[in-house]
Amino acid sequence: MYTRDVFLSLVMVASSFVLVYSHLEALDRTDPVQIASAVLLIAAMALLMLSTSTRLSMVEQELEASQRAMRIGLQGLEGKVDNANFRYMAAVEDISKKLYR
Repeated sequence: MYTRDVFLSLVMVASSFVLVYSHLEALDRTDPVQIASAVLLIAAMALLMLSTSTRLSMVEQELEASQRAMRIGLQGLEGKVDNANFRYMAAVEDISKKLYR
């Protein structure tokens, strides 16, 4: 979680408070329950976004780790295939030398 994300979440909560308070005050119906509900709603949305961001970063790290493991496995497989191909080509060369003698 970045500091910037937390700061922007706090800005969301503060701006929702100011927006709802000023809107209800303009209507001469300031109700603390409505203000608290709006602030709670925005705070829950901000926490949901932060949670989603954290989960996505964890999934990204797991994906990178699995890709790294796959790359290492493929490099080992490539070495085995190259070794088998070298032995096969050597055997073919030996057979072709025997055939020409």
